Amino acid sequence: MEKYLSQDHIKAEITPSQEFSEIEFEALLISVEEQKSPVVFEIEKGGSVASSPETDGKRIYFGAMDGIVYCLDAETGQELWRFEIGYPVSCNLTLLEDRLLIGAYDENVYCLSLNGKLLWKQNAEGKVAAVGPVWNNRFYFGSESGNLYCLDVKTGRELWRFRTQGPIAFIPLLYKNRLFFGSFDYCFYCLDPETGELLWKIKTGQEVIFNAVAQDERIYFASFDCYLYCCGLNGRILWRTRIPKQPNTILVLAEGKLITGSRDYNVYCLDADTGRILWVYHTGALLGGGISYKDGLLMIGGDDNLLHVLDLMAG
Repeated sequence: MEKYLSQDHIKAEITPSQEFSEIEFEALLISVEEQKSPVVFEIEKGGSVASSPETDGKRIYFGAMDGIVYCLDAETGQELWRFEIGYPVSCNLTLLEDRLLIGAYDENVYCLSLNGKLLWKQNAEGKVAAVGPVWNNRFYFGSESGNLYCLDVKTGRELWRFRTQGPIAFIPLLYKNRLFFGSFDYCFYCLDPETGELLWKIKTGQEVIFNAVAQDERIYFASFDCYLYCCGLNGRILWRTRIPKQPNTILVLAEGKLITGSRDYNVYCLDADTGRILWVYHTGALLGGGISYKDGLLMIGGDDNLLHVLDLMAG
């Protein structure tokens, strides 16, 4: 197992029902000390990196809490360019063949060329914590304003918006010609991606955040009401499974299994067909939000300063 320990123990937590606008982020310099295996290169930037980088194989793109979007050479780690926004960037990135889409806490979304030039920006009327997919020349994302936006990806022109009753901190999912997302208004929504028309919604017990995953015409999502949900394309709930505390990571779907981390410091693996809990792994600390899957292995980071690598089948 490759294991890295951070020299500083840093904790960030979002409390259920907390207003999005009250969440404050501090730019931190995090140094990482190698404990076992060699790394290709290390890059030290002026703010913590709170989102997953994207790569096209030649370049690595990421935003940081110092308000800058960086582009590095994937082989050497040399900085190729930077784009300064001036506000924290904790948002995921959407990487296309010729452009990069990202949101920030200055209430804008940005479209950059792969050379770091601004192509357009559009105001979102609230902080942007996550951006979604591009389909049919349309780009989808939500913001603190409670709106789910659809923009023309080439020009940034707004095509439509859908209003919810709470902030949106959710990566929209496009599946089977439907657009899925959650809101702090306790609802999980399904829209027509072409028009923004509401097809159906599911009311849960608390905020719906993070992401959704799908397979075999089933959609999976989590709510701060401590339930994991599975529904059909028609919005009918097929099962829901309760875990002891709120989810604290994105959902991962792999090999017929649904994986999530919780605020009870556990990782849960469920049967995606039935919702039955197959195994539980205790980490000993709050999970950091990220779970990755590759070749039968789950990779999970947390506040215990460890990278946990688990066998998907056995936990």
